[in-house]
Amino acid sequence: MRLRAIMGTLKDGAALLSSAAPTSAAAAVLRATAHRSSSEAAPKKHLDGLLRFGSGSRPTAAALVGALLSRLSGTRDPAVAIKCLVSIHYVARRGSFILRDQLLAALQLPPSVGGRNPLNLSGFVDRSATDWWALSRLARWLARVIEHLLAFHRAAGFFPYEGGGGRPRAEQEERAAALPNGQVLEEMEALVGLVEEIRGEPDVSHVTGKRLAAQVAALVREETAAAREEILVRMKEMGERLDCLVFGEAVRLTCLVKRLETCKRSTAAAAPPPAAVEILELSEGDWYLWEAVASVKARIPAAAGEDVKGDQLRRERISASARIGDRPPSLASSFDSVRFSSTRWPAN
Repeated sequence: MRLRAIMGTLKDGAALLSSAAPTSAAAAVLRATAHRSSSEAAPKKHLDGLLRFGSGSRPTAAALVGALLSRLSGTRDPAVAIKCLVSIHYVARRGSFILRDQLLAALQLPPSVGGRNPLNLSGFVDRSATDWWALSRLARWLARVIEHLLAFHRAAGFFPYEGGGGRPRAEQEERAAALPNGQVLEEMEALVGLVEEIRGEPDVSHVTGKRLAAQVAALVREETAAAREEILVRMKEMGERLDCLVFGEAVRLTCLVKRLETCKRSTAAAAPPPAAVEILELSEGDWYLWEAVASVKARIPAAAGEDVKGDQLRRERISASARIGDRPPSLASSFDSVRFSSTRWPAN
């Protein structure tokens, strides 16, 4: 392993010498994702150096994004892959608007226009040593976590609890109250998927030197706390809307509650849980989360799980539509012309 690290360092040095300039995007990426030791974390000063490419033009930001994704797709070293993923997360979370826009566009380019998912590391594995095998698993898992973060970003337009110390709770609740049921449920599904993925964190406690693994754990720990906050806001909001849910929405909400409870039970059974999965421990914040989950579960209409009552709900909806059609034309047209984004409050 030591010989491998030396060879990797020599390769990085040769690549730096061949760079167009020591301040180029490729050189910055090489410094942030250098081989060195498999246990050495990505230096913060070099991660901050990546962010400087977001203060210029779009071509400059695009050059950095291209170099970073090229480094990820071209390496077979698990430690380098993890540092690339840490760098991608760092840029996505802390980069300027231009830099983040270029990165997210590159990561979310659809295959229909020639896009390739650089986070698809399902075939990434190094069997040369036990440590490399474990780090390969960690790289694949971290890539999936970032994919779930991107899924939430596509649904909501931002990352969980974004903005330094996070957006004020009142601002989050106000935004959630203005959303339609389908949008709130879509965002919740992305967040629950993130929690489920984090629950599958691989065990790398036996890896020699743990600074790189500790850096990943700290990164994911921040995301779990953010996801917990976002789930709590949406779960409380859906609790206010239970009387307004249609059959399909009630079923989706029931499934989300069951998935969250499964995460809680499986984590409670693990001894000890991985360091990053602190979202599911019964801290003070989690107590409020599980209280909201239990409250919603107890109040979800029984129609969500009973076909007979589901048919009754559909008949009631059809009857309501018929009643609207029987109204005078002026009243029916005025009813249709006013549409609210949120379905939290009944129309009547």
